Amino acid sequence: MVQTSDGVLLELIALRLLSDADKPVGAVRLMQAWRAAGLPGAEATAGRFLRQLDELGFTELLGNTRGRTLTPAGAARLQSLIDQQRQLEQQSQLWNALTATDLSDLMDLLRMRRLVEVEAARLAASRASAADLTALAAVAHHRHGDELPADTTSPSMDFHRLVARSCHNRIVGAVALLLLDPTNDPLEKMLEHISFEAGATQGQLSDHAELVRAIEHHRADDAAAIMARHMDKLIEAVERYRQRDQPRNGERGFV
Repeated sequence: MVQTSDGVLLELIALRLLSDADKPVGAVRLMQAWRAAGLPGAEATAGRFLRQLDELGFTELLGNTRGRTLTPAGAARLQSLIDQQRQLEQQSQLWNALTATDLSDLMDLLRMRRLVEVEAARLAASRASAADLTALAAVAHHRHGDELPADTTSPSMDFHRLVARSCHNRIVGAVALLLLDPTNDPLEKMLEHISFEAGATQGQLSDHAELVRAIEHHRADDAAAIMARHMDKLIEAVERYRQRDQPRNGERGFV
């Protein structure tokens, strides 16, 4: 299945049509559904598309007819696409609501986090317990191969909170956890979207695994350096975004 934005939309319409239909769906009905949504597609194209869905196990032919019904795997795929669509809509709403104040708040938060989390990482390399290390390793590997999870914010924040707890320093840990409080989630969501747009998400997630290795081997200076570099990447991604949206030629923009 082609994973372009148009390809995903074609698939979403097809699977939703099959889910809502009270009888098997053929190429003509799929073509009509695409056209009703303002998308191109001939009957032959719709037929090939349905055969692709068959091959993927999302649909199956009903008896000797040319109509298809949705399989359980197809229903699961439809729900996955609906969830993705909802996430994209939420992201769009977030971008539309983004203001200069939001970006300034995010920069201030990241700079404070850098100060505290570098020291937390340094201390964690000396003080993390076996249970801490097990938890850190589990959360650090929250992706499957090169595929990013749909939500990178929650596992990333969980990882940073674990580092804070693993430092076993009452003051440093408390301040770090305050800065990583879930009430900052809207700002963290902004950070996720900015990082993704900059193509920096994969590298940032890789830093987590590298940091765990440094902590496991009690390399305190390395752990601090990795955390500093990681936080610098986040700060630089936001700064580049902010600079990109500076007003030009009298236009209004983020300042």
